[in-house]
Amino acid sequence: GMRSFLFKDRPIDEMRARILDSISLYLSKNRVIGRDDYAPTKREAEMRLMGLVARSSVMHDICVNIQKYKESPYPVLIVGETGTGKELIARALVPAKKNLIVVNCPRFVQSENLLESELFGYVKGAFTGASSDSPGLLSQAHGHVLFLDELHQLSVASQAKLLRLLQEMRYRRVGDNGRREIPINFKLVAATKPEIFQMIEDGRFLEDLLHRVGQLQIHVPPLRERAEDIEPLVRMIQDEFNSGKPIEKHKQVRASTVGELAKHPWTGNVRQLQSAVRQMLT
Repeated sequence: GMRSFLFKDRPIDEMRARILDSISLYLSKNRVIGRDDYAPTKREAEMRLMGLVARSSVMHDICVNIQKYKESPYPVLIVGETGTGKELIARALVPAKKNLIVVNCPRFVQSENLLESELFGYVKGAFTGASSDSPGLLSQAHGHVLFLDELHQLSVASQAKLLRLLQEMRYRRVGDNGRREIPINFKLVAATKPEIFQMIEDGRFLEDLLHRVGQLQIHVPPLRERAEDIEPLVRMIQDEFNSGKPIEKHKQVRASTVGELAKHPWTGNVRQLQSAVRQMLT
């Protein structure tokens, strides 16, 4: 161990300084970085099991709803600003032994036909470049969970195609002009920004589609409205940064810094916090 001697007749300030130095040397050698001053709450540990890093009661309420909605056949719409972790919530909504098939709606902004050929699949020769049959994402989603990310980015024409699919739950592959429509069954989860409600008023989003996909809704508050989630998030980002590195290369965000971070507005939410903390640690 470390040994250090103090002589009794030294000035009290010098003795205090020596003791504090010894303590800090001991701590720096022995403590597990970022753990001594940070213990997850019971609620936080429960949420962590669902893949969500949070401490706030509002996020805990969301977790309670996720548990309720997980086994429900009704579609779930997750509403939240960019970077609030909507995809993590979508993953938490997937029942055991089921897959999540992700559809990125922004991909279809430029091309109407891409939505149909990617979702429905196509038969060989359906269009230029269709050199073989393609089953499409819906065939993968059958019996599983279909996740429509950034739903608000679909054009009105694509929204109409999607609405028809959800009403009938059957589809035909592109170029398959035989009568055969393929019946389909999946659980639907969608994510969107809060702007979607304004878009409906402006006639840029079909109200019928919103009713169809949003039978159950989860509203994720922005990070600035749940500052107590910042500490667990910072510790998670720190752990990710440190993982796989030798202990002497581990870095830690000071508790006082975490306090400062909690005051920031974080317009980009968790994603922005993540890149800020990584830069601090690098």
